Amino acid sequence: MKQAILHELMKRGAVSPMEAVAPEVIRESVAAEPAQFATILSELTDFEQVGMIAGEIYLRETSNL
Repeated sequence: MKQAILHELMKRGAVSPMEAVAPEVIRESVAAEPAQFATILSELTDFEQVGMIAGEIYLRETSNL
């Protein structure tokens, strides 16, 4: 699921704070349950793979894909 989220962010071009997207858009795209998505998103932000700004998310590091 982590890789699916990261790939979806890349696919949507959300690779910087200026291109950030709403988390709900990504959650629906990867068909994740809200609680599961929130847990995984928390892990991704903790490891600085995903950034969050003004309630939207973006891919921080593209080299790990």
